[in-house]
Amino acid sequence: MVAEFGFGNIDAEHQDIADCINDCLVTAAKGNDALPLQHLTMLRQKMAGHFRNEEALMEDLGFPLLAPHRGHHRNILDKLDRLQADCARKGGVSLNDVRGFLEGLIEDVLHADLPFKTFLYEREILR
Repeated sequence: MVAEFGFGNIDAEHQDIADCINDCLVTAAKGNDALPLQHLTMLRQKMAGHFRNEEALMEDLGFPLLAPHRGHHRNILDKLDRLQADCARKGGVSLNDVRGFLEGLIEDVLHADLPFKTFLYEREILR
C-alpha cells in the first residue's frame, strides 16, 4: 500500500494510481523503451478522478489549504498533459521521460498530501 491515509477511498485510489504507474513503467521497459499513449490516458483519468474526490473531501472537511492543493493537482495534470502530447507526437515516450514525470510526482505528493494528513490528525478525524 502507498500513501496510506486510513480515510475513505483515498487509500484505494492511491493504490490504484500506484498500480497504474507500475504498469506504465513495466510497459515502457518491455516496449523498446517506449510507452504508448493509452497508458498515459488511463493514468490521467485515474489521477483526475482521484483529485476530484480528494478536493471534494477537503472542501467538506474545511481544509484551509485547499486552494493551493488544487493548484498542485492542476500542475500535475498539466505535466501529464504535456507528456501525453509528447507521446502522441512521437508515437510513445521513453522510460526516462516516464521516470522523470514520476520523480516529480512523488516529490509533489510528499509536499502536498502530508499537510492534509496532518490536518486530519489535528482535527482528530484520524487517530
